[in-house]
Amino acid sequence: MNTSQIEHACAGLDSFGGVMPIDIFTSSPITNRMTVVNTDSSSLPGSHWFVVDRTLKPAVVFDSLGELSPATQRGFWYKWSKDVQPFTTFFSALQGLTTNVCGDYCVLYIHLRHLGYSPQWIHAFLYTLASVLTQSKDSSHLRDHIVRDSVKERFIRDAPSKAHVLPIFNQICTTYQ
Repeated sequence: MNTSQIEHACAGLDSFGGVMPIDIFTSSPITNRMTVVNTDSSSLPGSHWFVVDRTLKPAVVFDSLGELSPATQRGFWYKWSKDVQPFTTFFSALQGLTTNVCGDYCVLYIHLRHLGYSPQWIHAFLYTLASVLTQSKDSSHLRDHIVRDSVKERFIRDAPSKAHVLPIFNQICTTYQ
């Protein structure tokens, strides 16, 4: 997903704070919103998306690559938490290393948070989603396909004001609870 697609998919949600590269994010005023941040600076094309959820204290960083994220590898989290704000995160990777669905995970996270789900519930749900459907130890690719298809079907084609989770996804969420 690109910046425009993510903005379109999350437009109209009060808690959505926009999409920006990491250098703009770190120099922007702190808001109590969820912001989708790219790990690359504004001078680069962008390579990986994650969410900084400042609607909670401490802030929550939702990164589909977990500790394998470029942001973790570059030490961003340590510097950010030391200089700006404490945060919590999840270190287990949800996304397959060879896929490009990080923006889809961000959109899904923001919409599920908007519906009232906790970050812990969202992560646990996504982590177990594909493992319930397959016996494979590496279920990340199936999970990536489910997330991509759900986001593409519901959030990309519809107008932002009509965006909501697919009925089947709602059914899975309800069953998981």
